[in-house]
Amino acid sequence: MKVLLFAAHGSRKVNSNLEVSLFFEKVLTGLGNKIDRGICCFLQFGKPGIEEALEEEIKKGGTKIYIFPYFLFNGAHVTEDLPEIQKKFSAKYPKTEIIILNSLADAKDFDLFLSKFIGEKI
Repeated sequence: MKVLLFAAHGSRKVNSNLEVSLFFEKVLTGLGNKIDRGICCFLQFGKPGIEEALEEEIKKGGTKIYIFPYFLFNGAHVTEDLPEIQKKFSAKYPKTEIIILNSLADAKDFDLFLSKFIGEKI
C-alpha cells in the first residue's frame, strides 16, 4: 500500500495546524489514485507527530511510504531530522520502503511561479 505523509513543521497554534491539514486535503484530492492513503503530520508541533504517523501507517499495511517535507527549503528538518527518522524506521521495518521527496524549492519553475504570484499581488 502506497502512503503519503505530508510532513509540516507544525505550530503551537492549533488553528495553524488545522489550516495545513485542510490544505493537504485539497492536495490529496488532486493526487487521485497515485496513492492509497495520505496523512498530514508534523515534525515539531502538532499531532500526529511524524514518527507516530509512520508507525501507524506501517501497522495499517503501508509498504511504500513517501514523505513530502512541506518546507520551502532544505533546512535542518529536511536534511537531518527526516533522514534520521527514515533510517530509524527503515532499520525497524526493513520490508517498508520509505522515500523522502524533494521540498518545494526543488520543484521545476517554482521560482517563476512565485514571481508570478507576487507580481499579481503588487
